[in-house]
Amino acid sequence: GKDMANDSRKLRRMALAMATMMTMNLALVVDCQTEEGDNLRKNSKQQDAKEQQYFPSHEGPQDAMHIYNSIVQPTSPKKIRLPLSDEDELKFVCAREALQELLKQEAEGLDIRDKGTKDSVLAKAGRHEGAVHNHLLQAVKDGMTLQEARIGMIIAQFESLDAELQRKALEQGRVRVERLPEDAKKRMRHNLMVHNDIERVELEATEDKESWFRRKIQAGATPVVA
Repeated sequence: GKDMANDSRKLRRMALAMATMMTMNLALVVDCQTEEGDNLRKNSKQQDAKEQQYFPSHEGPQDAMHIYNSIVQPTSPKKIRLPLSDEDELKFVCAREALQELLKQEAEGLDIRDKGTKDSVLAKAGRHEGAVHNHLLQAVKDGMTLQEARIGMIIAQFESLDAELQRKALEQGRVRVERLPEDAKKRMRHNLMVHNDIERVELEATEDKESWFRRKIQAGATPVVA
């Protein structure tokens, strides 16, 4: 009925918001001990609480995550090294608009309250999450940091999208980048490099990259498809 339709629309909006947050998380690359990291976690908890009010009968944020993971295809990361080239940096920035549009198109009419639909979404999300994990692990074994692998996957996902979708996102992204203050660009690039340099040093000091990768995941460096 009407309530079910409203809930489905809210879930789709949540999935779109989650895509934005995931991309922002990568762009910021805030350390968990920094003030920025504390603020980001605080805002995330507030958003989770707000979303939970919308879905008292089931786990709204988790459902939104499953929708996102079921729609966005896991892709082998593009082989990159930080700092990013100008072309790859633009694609990374533009991925937000492109993935939002993809979610808007694919989630249209999706009714997560229907058991068959939800079971299908959960099954696909589970397969995709496993594939993401494997892609990232292989990239680390091949010499990339986890940071580079995550960013490389986002760029690869962008490049796999419909050409027209890419074109529109690139147009919007160029405008946003041009308006971004130079200090903000430098800060983003610096944050990316600091985090990446730490991982590079750690990887060079270990022979067991798979164990290192699993420790990172368990410590909270959760694979992100966005």
